[in-house]
Amino acid sequence: RAHLLRAVARPLCLVLVFVAAASSTGDKIPLGAIFEQGTDEVQSAFKFAMLTHNQNVTGRRFELQAYVDVINTADAFKLSRLICNQFSRGVFSMLGAVSPDSFDTLHSYSNTFQMPFVTPWFPEKVLAPSSGFLDYAISMRPDYHQAIIDTVRYYGWKRIIYLYDSHDGLLRLQQIYQSLKPGVETFQVEMVKRIQNASEAIDFLHSLEDISSYRWSNKYVVLDCPTEMAKEVVVTHVRDITLGKRTYHYLLSGLIMDDRWESEVIEYGAINITGFRIVESSRRYVKDFLEGWRRLDPNTSQGA
Repeated sequence: RAHLLRAVARPLCLVLVFVAAASSTGDKIPLGAIFEQGTDEVQSAFKFAMLTHNQNVTGRRFELQAYVDVINTADAFKLSRLICNQFSRGVFSMLGAVSPDSFDTLHSYSNTFQMPFVTPWFPEKVLAPSSGFLDYAISMRPDYHQAIIDTVRYYGWKRIIYLYDSHDGLLRLQQIYQSLKPGVETFQVEMVKRIQNASEAIDFLHSLEDISSYRWSNKYVVLDCPTEMAKEVVVTHVRDITLGKRTYHYLLSGLIMDDRWESEVIEYGAINITGFRIVESSRRYVKDFLEGWRRLDPNTSQGA
């Protein structure tokens, strides 16, 4: 989940104004925020976004007041008391980054009491309410399996290799299968492998090199894993003299291109890599926010 924390920390802060703008009554709008321990980066982005907005006295139409709770439990009873405390404060909306177990409880309360709950990501496949009513939980991370399909079609790849490391990756693979049209599709998922680390990914690619029909053919690898693992796979691949470079093209499935890819690491430029981004870092608002966030002292602002 670490790569998601980094990928969504920035877009989480950008949505705050839109959430608060849903109400125009009063000068101070209360928001509830629930985070789990270990989400320091997301919490830091949230707090800095709140501070930046509230200090902009001339530009803002209202002030945001956040009630932040940091939890370390998925116990439904304890979470219920915490959520009720948030409701009693009169919050207009709730935000947070929590585990799958905690999310289930928050999701249920959100729909039952029609309280919007904005989260950077849905931890797993989330079903719409069985009643057919509106789902009040909102995920900021887009469902990008269609982007994978469109990219593969755009490049004209006929066969792809899918490597993933988590249940979320398996769900995306299932969504890809469900979106393909049997008999008329332009490509097929030829090989699938679940990996636990970069070494397993490299070992699997070595096994392909041992197959004569694959040795010199182009190989298109969809890599669905955290940022650090993806970096390690790329660097290890480039440094391995027994693996081809020109015959491989990686498509990074997640939003990990939003993370920092060090320009001084020459291996990143030695092999074909395609990926997705959600943060438009060239926009003035985003650049100003990121620059201000970088200037925070990590000793006093944990997670900055």
